[in-house]
Amino acid sequence: MRGFIFGLSLLISSFYALAKTDIVQGPFKLDANDSVYIKKEDNPNYPLALYFETNGNNIRVESYEVDGSEP
Repeated sequence: MRGFIFGLSLLISSFYALAKTDIVQGPFKLDANDSVYIKKEDNPNYPLALYFETNGNNIRVESYEVDGSEP
């Protein structure tokens, strides 16, 4: 029983440590003034990013790597 509790606590703490606070989770509610778009970034490893714009605030939702040459 102690092993189960110890293993469960390690599992939960690893998810907490790996969580990124700068990534926004969906689903998103889009109004007429909101938009979603893909933008080219300066990061060579992840050159594309998905952005969500609402009320004048731009939020990076996700970054994407490409398979092959530059996008």
